[in-house]
Amino acid sequence: MVSVGLQTRVSPARDVVTRECDSDLIVLDLQSGFCWQLNHTATALWTSLAAGKSAGETVSALSQGLDVNPERLQADTLAFVEQLLSAGLFTLA
Repeated sequence: MVSVGLQTRVSPARDVVTRECDSDLIVLDLQSGFCWQLNHTATALWTSLAAGKSAGETVSALSQGLDVNPERLQADTLAFVEQLLSAGLFTLA
């Protein structure tokens, strides 16, 4: 598994497409055929990371708009990035 830190930057994999549906995001991996539905918070994480922000920059940006413990947000963000990389939805930038 790849070591992920606050400086980590990722980008969506080439074979991944997304579509918004209400406040959720539908993610389709064209290579595997798997589909995911991300909730509002995961959508915000995905959008920030896909825009080129590092994991740390994403935590800082989202902590402004969410009523959540900053340490919890940081841990959850790093875990989310690891999951995206593991699933092949994102690659290291």
